[in-house]
Amino acid sequence: MSNSNNILTNKINDLLKEFFTALQLKEINETFQSISQPTHQPSTRQIDISAENINRRMFIDGVITYAMINLAEDVYPKLLLELAKLLADSEEINLAEEILHISMGKVRSKSYYAESLLVIADIFIRKAYGDKSYILIDQAKEIFAKRDDKHGLAKCENLYGIIYGERGDLKKSREYFLCSRDLLQNTTNTKLSAQVKMNLGIIENIFGNFSNAEKHFLDALHKFEALNEQKQVAELKHNLGMFYVEQQDYKKAIEEFDKGIAISLRKNYKTILAISFLGKANALLCLGNYNDASEYTNKAMDTAIIIEDKHTIADVYRITGILERKLKYYDTAEKYFQISLRLNTELNNKLNHAETSFELGLLNSEIGNENEKNYWLKESLKYYTDINVKHKIKIIDEMLQTELN
Repeated sequence: MSNSNNILTNKINDLLKEFFTALQLKEINETFQSISQPTHQPSTRQIDISAENINRRMFIDGVITYAMINLAEDVYPKLLLELAKLLADSEEINLAEEILHISMGKVRSKSYYAESLLVIADIFIRKAYGDKSYILIDQAKEIFAKRDDKHGLAKCENLYGIIYGERGDLKKSREYFLCSRDLLQNTTNTKLSAQVKMNLGIIENIFGNFSNAEKHFLDALHKFEALNEQKQVAELKHNLGMFYVEQQDYKKAIEEFDKGIAISLRKNYKTILAISFLGKANALLCLGNYNDASEYTNKAMDTAIIIEDKHTIADVYRITGILERKLKYYDTAEKYFQISLRLNTELNNKLNHAETSFELGLLNSEIGNENEKNYWLKESLKYYTDINVKHKIKIIDEMLQTELN
């Protein structure tokens, strides 16, 4: 199997050690070897089938079937939940969702049922189904509230914050993250606490509260490194890269993106690869390195398509539009911006809509179309004024004042 499949298989084997004896683990692996190598071999034909994908699926199906037969009735759904979490974390979100639906039909524990709801909600967020996610989080929150489970409630508030952050409703997003942080004050869950700090850092960075953002990022980074949470470390390196982009320290930004990319390539974290490739492309654009920027934009698009990351795909069009504008291919640039604008409207992503509107304003400024320039800048200004992002408001106001003078 490929490196990515080996990584996933090793993670599954580590998980199985928590549920099975050494003898049972041996039996699982021997069974997998026999069913993944059938005695009948197909004739040599041109067929569009990936042996790696078949082996991976057969291994997971074999594990689930063995667990159903050999685990106690109350333990089996617990394994399914943990397996689904692992798969979702490894970008196998469709299979994770499938397993969660099996788990929810078997589980008797209300807490595990609520946990399953949250994992499905997280998957729906990744698929840009925010409304569906919200309903599932509400259901989980009701269960956690009845049990006075502050840790569970903190998870719910954090996911609410992510939903509103994806939509660009940053005020509401920050409120939920702060609520999650407050619920975790007397708990010992360092990982969730660090995740909330990272999310707060992202919001503060967008608001231009850079000292707060840096503090949140570094606090979270230290916790994730101490816990050896490599995926979160890679994600934080991306966020630090975005932080340095806002500081216009593009070389430092690229250093951080590269660190996150290196971890993500080694561990096969495709979600982080997509956004970090794009972040690096943006930093390269700002340095005038258009060839490399184009290469990393294509890498971002390729990865985002594989994992169906609609938000990143929309943003790739925006960055590609900036590249085309800098190369003075204005007609092509406008087409890319319009695609990004449409996708962000469909995704209800107000922040990326405002960013793309701003880019359309810059484009029309360069070609001397003052009416269109002012229209798009004012479109962008509406959003930034609504959430009071002062440094963005200042930039746009100055551009609009240029016309008045």
